[in-house]
Amino acid sequence: DRVASVTYAATMALADDHMRLKQPDQALPLYLAASKICRLNFPLINMARIYGEQKRFAEALEVSEAALAVAPEGSQALRWKAYALGGVGRHAEAVAILQRLASEGSPDVAYALGEYYARGEGGLQRNMTEARRLFGIAARGGDERAIKRLAAGN
Repeated sequence: DRVASVTYAATMALADDHMRLKQPDQALPLYLAASKICRLNFPLINMARIYGEQKRFAEALEVSEAALAVAPEGSQALRWKAYALGGVGRHAEAVAILQRLASEGSPDVAYALGEYYARGEGGLQRNMTEARRLFGIAARGGDERAIKRLAAGN
C-alpha cells in the first residue's frame, strides 16, 4: 500500500544517507527495518555488503541467502553470497557461483575468480594465465585491485 511504500522509501533514504556518511553501523538497522516493510531484496543486499566489508562473513552469508529467497537469480545477492562463502572457507561453493556469474562481465566477479585461479583454491588448479586474463577483464572494468595486480606483474 501507499503508506508502506512511502515508509520504505524514507527508511531506505535514511540508510543510504548513513552509508554516504560512512556510518554503516547506523545504516544496518534501517536496512533491516526496510526489509520488513517491503519484501524486496535491496535492503538485504546492502546489509550483506556491509557485513562483507566488515568481514562478518557468517552474517553476510545469512543475509545474502535471505535476499536470494526474495529474488533467487539476483546477481548482486549471488556476488555477496560468493564473497561470504569464501570468507567462511567454503571456497568451492564460492567458485561455483563466481563461474556462473562470470559471463556478466562484472569486474569484481572477474577479480575474485582470478584470485581463486592464482591461488589454486576452490577446486581450481593454479592457472596464472587464466588468472591474468580475468584480472585484465576486471582492470578494464576499473577494478583497482586488478590494475595493481597486473602492474605488479602477478
